[in-house]
This record gives sequence, C-alpha cells and structure tokens, in this order.
Amino acid sequence: MALAVILGVTAGSGLAAVDIRAEHYLDQGLYRIALDLWSQMLWRSLAAALGCAAAVNVVQFVLRRARPLEAGPIGSSADPSRQILYSISALCGVVAGFVLAGAAAIGLSRSPIPRPNILLIVLDTVRADRLSAYGYHRATTAEIDAFARDAIRFTRFYATSSWTIPSHASLVTGLYAAGHGATQETMRLGAEFATLAEILRNAGYQTWGASGNPYMGPLANLSQGFETFVETWRTDPGPRPGSAPHPANRAFSRFLEDVDPGRPFFAFVNYMDAHDPYATPEPYRSRYLKGGDDAARAIDLGRQGWVRHYRGPAYTESELAILSDLYDGSLAYLSSRVGQLLEMAEAKGLFDDTLILVTSDHGEHFGENGLVGHYFGLYNTTVRAPLVMRLPGGHRSGEVDDRKGQLLDLFPTILNAARVDAATFPHQGVDLLAPRGSSDRESIFSEYYYPVQVLELFTPDERRRGIETFAPHRRRLRAIERYGFRLIWSSNGKHELYQTAVDPAETRNLYDLEHRSDSADAFLALLMRELEGYVPGLSSDPPDDARGPKSPPTEIDDETLKALRALGYRRSTP
Repeated sequence: MALAVILGVTAGSGLAAVDIRAEHYLDQGLYRIALDLWSQMLWRSLAAALGCAAAVNVVQFVLRRARPLEAGPIGSSADPSRQILYSISALCGVVAGFVLAGAAAIGLSRSPIPRPNILLIVLDTVRADRLSAYGYHRATTAEIDAFARDAIRFTRFYATSSWTIPSHASLVTGLYAAGHGATQETMRLGAEFATLAEILRNAGYQTWGASGNPYMGPLANLSQGFETFVETWRTDPGPRPGSAPHPANRAFSRFLEDVDPGRPFFAFVNYMDAHDPYATPEPYRSRYLKGGDDAARAIDLGRQGWVRHYRGPAYTESELAILSDLYDGSLAYLSSRVGQLLEMAEAKGLFDDTLILVTSDHGEHFGENGLVGHYFGLYNTTVRAPLVMRLPGGHRSGEVDDRKGQLLDLFPTILNAARVDAATFPHQGVDLLAPRGSSDRESIFSEYYYPVQVLELFTPDERRRGIETFAPHRRRLRAIERYGFRLIWSSNGKHELYQTAVDPAETRNLYDLEHRSDSADAFLALLMRELEGYVPGLSSDPPDDARGPKSPPTEIDDETLKALRALGYRRSTP
C-alpha cells in the first residue's frame, strides 16, 4: 500500500507539472514544444517512481537481513525461500532504478525536440494599407498575400514610432522609446539593454541578421547579439534588375548552407526596397505607373527625395501620385523577393519547425496631413503596420486576429515561443500568442522625438528661409489610441484628437477650437497617466533649447555616409 501511494504521488506530481507547463504552448498551437515537455517530465516521473520502488525494496531487504533468522514452517518469514524472493525483488528494484535513472540522465542530457526556429522579416517603410492582403485596391503584394493565407494576419498592429531607429529598438528590447532612449535625439541604443538576439543567443540559438538599412545595424547598435550580421547595402548598394538575386536573399541562402541543424536559429532580415528613392526595377515600375506617366520623369522625382517637398516647391498632386505609383511598384518587387526567401526556407523543410513573422517598422506619407516621407508626424499613415505570423506546422492558418498589437509585443511573443521566459526580462510588451483576454493590449502608444536628424538635412539658410515650413515640426510628439480615438500630444501645445473609428484618415481635428470635443482633455489626461506608467518621472516638457537637443557625434565611414545620403538621411553636400 505504501509503495502504491509513493508511486501515485510521484507520478501525479509529474503529470500536474506537465499539464501546467504545456498548457501555454498548446494554447498557442506549438504542439511540438508541448510534446517535448511531456516527454521530458513523464520520463522524470517514471524514473522517480521506479527509483522509489527500488529504494523501498532495498530498505525491506536490509531490515529483514538484519533480523536473526528463526526456524519455522515453509512459507514463513524465516523461510529461506522467502528470503530469496525478497533478495531477488530488491535486486530487481535496484537494477531497475539504476537502469531507469541512467536512461533518464541520458534522455535529459541529449538535445530535446528542437525549439522552433525563428525568421523575422521587417519590410522597411511599408504601410499596412498598401498591402493587397490588407484591402488595398491594387494587387501589390501577391506573394505576401499567399503567405498570409497560410498564417495569422493581425489587423490592428502598430509601430511605436514613425522612424527606423526607435521602432527597431522597440522591437529588439520590448520597450517604448521613452524606455530604451534610441530616438531622433540620440540615434543609438545603449549597450546596457538586453536585445532579442542577445537573449536568444544566450539561450542556445544561432543568431544571424541581414539589413539593407545602415541605421538598422552596428551604427545604431541594433545588431547587438547577432553572431553574424550582414550589411547588404555594402555588398550591393545600387539598384538592380528585377530578375537579379536580392542581396538579402543571397546572404540568407549562404546562412542556410552553414546553419547547424542541431541548434535552432533566429534569423532577421530587413528589406529596404520600399524606401525612397523608390528605385523600382523593371518590369515592376512600368506595371504600376499610370498610363501617360513618363518613366524618366518618375525616376527623377524619386531621386529628388522627400526633402524637396519642404525645400520647395512642394510636390503637386500629380507628382505625389507618381511617387505613390513608384511606391506600389516597389512593394510588388519587394513582395516577390520575400516570396523567394520563403521558398528557400520551405525548400529546406523549415516551415514545420519555424515561427515566421513579416512586419514593418513604419509607413510613408504621400501628402496625407500635408506630409511627405515618414517624418514630422504620428498619424496612422506612418504608425499602422502589417503583421503576418505563421506558426510552426501552419497551425491557425488563415486566421484574422483583431487584437491590438505593437512592435514591442514581438519581444515577449518570440521569447515565449522559443521557451525563454520573457517575464525574466524587463519589457512593456504583451504575448500576441497568449490566450485572448489574458493580457490583451488596451492602448496603442507611439512617440516621435525632436527631429534632430531630419532638420540637419537642411542648411541653416534653408531653415531660415523656410521658417514657416519648419516651425510647426520643431517639437516632440506622443500619441495614444484607445476607444476609437487617437490623441496626438505636441510639445508646442498644438495637440490633435481624431475619432479614428469614423475618420480613419484623420482629417477632422477634434482638439482645435472650432471642433473642440469634450473628450479632448480626458484623453490628454489618459495619455499623461499611461506615460507615467511606461516611464515614471519622464518629463513631457519641450526641449529647453529652442533649437532642440543635439545627438551625440558618431564616427561614420565614407561608405556608410554615402548610403545614408542615398536614403535621404544625410545632406548630399557637406
């Protein structure tokens, strides 16, 4: 009876532990991880139970051997045959215990069923509403659309800023810009932050990355934690024919050839093909330019860059339409390259073992709210982003998830999927694969800091001559979206409030004097409360210096400087 109780308690405890730990992964559809936990815990429980049986038999055998043998009838406790049976039983228990303990040790020391590989793809400068999978009227992203049909498409997903560095920093740290500090004012992530790649590498993952954006890499310390990081703009900086292999895809192909099959990997790819100057290769450029538009003129407009709109003369509606068409063509080209990369992964048999995420760091303006490019604003045009996530094995294929999410939420989502407890690390994200209602996000929060980097693109003379143009943009911005409204706080006091539920284009400002809403002040107070929750004690005051804070000097080599100028991140002339 005692032995049965010991076995029942031991096995029951093991099964309870299995159920608690595996339930989270079953809810996510990550069956292989759950089964891996079950196999390990059941093996331990079985070994522990039989070990207890062996110990009980050993104790019984020792106690009976210690008692003096007395003569008695056959079958009594003193009968030698009974003693032999006890000895055989104890010996079998000891042998079984040792064999199972050894087997358990071998089983626990061997590599478990692999944790999922992770492939994270960032489509730089891609706004969600331009993907045909998100309802755009033109077929711009056929390959990504096909991928979305076999994945989960998140419809209410947002960046944390409208620019590369703060958005990527939020992705890799799980923090808002107010927390990680890599903003338009500092332009670099501090080394003290634990990044996604760094954590996964310490957890045994192979970490590899490739980026076409000079700011998404060593320059801003965003490559921290990658064993190998390829700056594809160095290997192939110029435009390429539409049929030429993409440098990121070539680098990924080489990575797959060298990958260690015994260890999971975390691979990151940043594509810059939708960023201005929208150097769309043929046949994609002609396919999306409307009839009558001259290709040479379109290319020239793209090369002028977004700064032309603010230097003057401002782009006309027809010119903005041409730039928009170039952008659509760039998206079609980009989608084809993403499709090729996914085909590589599928050809290697990785789809059943890989968590694949396709998202963006921010969008782009084409005249909306009077802006061009992805600067000076926090409208949904630039902060609403796509997210398409394929779970290992294609679980939950074709689902549409309308929960709110942001880039920083990918931090805990990826870590938990990799069986790394995200709660161990400070972050402000929520797991997008957790059961609905367990930790859903209520507010969307985004930030844009004083545009030091942008204003440095213009000469002092240009800024003086365009004082009326630049004055409204010399400010910090913070935005919160909740209850179907979006409040944009400005450090110069010119706040904005839009009812996005009925005015998604954000055309009617409910905060101005003419349309002042009773909800305006309530939303301002809500923003301040949430901001205090994100970073206690953070000041919302405008910069003390009217000219704005200065970013710390960074040593930039000539090749990097050339690439930044080509992307409109540095002045073409000193």
